[in-house]
Amino acid sequence: MRRSRERVLGGVCAGVAEHLGVDALPVRLAVVLIALVTGGFGVLAYLLAWVLLPPPAEGAAPPAEIPATARTPAPRPAVPAPGAAWRAVGGEVRTLAGGVRAAVGGVPRTAGSPLDTADAAATALGEHLRTPEVGAGLRRTAQGLATAVTATVDEAARRARRDGGA
Repeated sequence: MRRSRERVLGGVCAGVAEHLGVDALPVRLAVVLIALVTGGFGVLAYLLAWVLLPPPAEGAAPPAEIPATARTPAPRPAVPAPGAAWRAVGGEVRTLAGGVRAAVGGVPRTAGSPLDTADAAATALGEHLRTPEVGAGLRRTAQGLATAVTATVDEAARRARRDGGA
């Protein structure tokens, strides 16, 4: 999955839509709804995806120029239950947060100004975020978040089909 050239902001929603073979508008609306319902967590997820997803391939044709048969999405792997997927993401986020707290919390308060202390904490945080382990953790968290959102959407679609067909 890649970000898209058909972007409004970072191309994340359009890239997800292209990957799923759907229009980008519902994906964008879902991200806005998730951001509103979760108090901004959707914005954080969007920013993580913007950072972690590769940019569009050079020389790649825009989606309208790709034949419809080439745009059919690959079969999806089995998706866990939404509750289990969200618990897994929560565990990853707690692990990352613990590492950040340890990195920033270990910064001694300096005798200088509060700005010096904030600078030291920001430097410690930056060094912590550049470690390969944290990068791998961020990728796992982003993948887990994508899995949790997919599981939630699949469950909602399944319920809608069941309730609409009854």
